[in-house]
Amino acid sequence: MKQIALKGRLVLRRILTGLSLGLVALVFQACYGSPPAYRGTVKNADTGKPISGIKVYADEYDGYYDITDNQGRFLLYGFYDTTLQFRDVDGSKNGEFQDKTITLDLKEKGPLTVVLNNK
Repeated sequence: MKQIALKGRLVLRRILTGLSLGLVALVFQACYGSPPAYRGTVKNADTGKPISGIKVYADEYDGYYDITDNQGRFLLYGFYDTTLQFRDVDGSKNGEFQDKTITLDLKEKGPLTVVLNNK
């Protein structure tokens, strides 16, 4: 009987801990908002077609980046910088493109369309 009561307390403690952590997360998001997410498409300036294999990042050294998929789409979230950088990382596989840096308007929430020129 004593063992059942002990297990019940442990289960209750875990449930309350999980609820507490969830509440802290909700309060944090309510106060500070969720981190911004930027999504968009990278296209070829000459053809207008999407480009795959482009690295999209805010700061090369912070570790947060995305690489465009076959439709040229990217999604980058969890950073508060105001610039995005685009770099061709697969070389001549899809053509070679010039690097580009853009300044973001943090109020704009729509998808971005970025156009890269050939080298």
